[in-house]
Amino acid sequence: MLIATMEALLIESVEPAQNRRRGDDFRAVEFLQAVDPDIERNQILQTIRAFERRLMS
Repeated sequence: MLIATMEALLIESVEPAQNRRRGDDFRAVEFLQAVDPDIERNQILQTIRAFERRLMS
């Protein structure tokens, strides 16, 4: 049972293009992580500041 579960986890996580087999009896919920808007905004601001510094030098 453990080996089948590990195989299913690997198949589902790696999603190899040529693999037509799905994990045996693997039932799970897929969670997609969203980007924190504050972090995304800070990254954009840092990029803009880096460009500004390059333009000024």
